[in-house]
Formats: sequence, structure tokens, C-alpha cells
Amino acid sequence: MTSSAPHLHQASTHTDLVDWGVQPDALEGASHSTGKLVHKGPNNQPESGIWVCTPGRWRLSIPRDELCHFVAGRAT
Repeated sequence: MTSSAPHLHQASTHTDLVDWGVQPDALEGASHSTGKLVHKGPNNQPESGIWVCTPGRWRLSIPRDELCHFVAGRAT
């Protein structure tokens, strides 16, 4: 089967993540993020990648639909 979706081979073992820094709008804790943009389509949609963050609490506004697949941890 063919697919246009990017394949994130062994996503949980990536070591070449970029330091994205501390979450600027933190409500609690000092959540630190790292990640890697894997694919960006025409007009920047869709995009996919890997995002890793330490515990913390903040408000987040997503300007369009988003799908998250959690390998570990949780979000509310």
C-alpha cells in the first residue's frame, strides 16, 4: 500500500531533536520542549513531527485541526 503520510521510523528513539526552550506561557512548572519537524506540506499544511516536553501546565491555542499520538505521558 502506498501513502503520502511521512513515516516516523522509530520515533521514540530519535536523538537529534532541536532544543525549543521553555514553554513561554507556563501557568505551572517550567516545561521544556525539544522536537523535530519531519514534514511540511504546501502552504505549511499539513506538517508532522516529534515533540517531547517535560511536565508543566500552560494554555495552548491551536489555530487548526491537530492530531496527537502520545507515546508516553498525557495531556488535558
